[in-house]
Amino acid sequence: MRVVVRSAADGKAIALFNLEVRTERPGEPPRQLRSMSCYEEDGDVTIHAPRGRLVISVEGKGHRPMEIAADVPDVDSPKELVIEMTPE
Repeated sequence: MRVVVRSAADGKAIALFNLEVRTERPGEPPRQLRSMSCYEEDGDVTIHAPRGRLVISVEGKGHRPMEIAADVPDVDSPKELVIEMTPE
């Protein structure tokens, strides 16, 4: 899954961000899948995510932290998730 982090104000990539990904499965407690600090000029990172529901928390410099949920239909299916963060 490709995760793209942008500013909602101008659509520009947020190059420096922290990302935490947790999985949620019925009947199981949430499990942390990935946690990372990224510096990517294009504001994107690719993660390998299992099929199911993900909860993604993101923090970016000068923007409000946010948490979103995303469904991954199949391990092999390409997916892009664009996260637009609100400036502080």
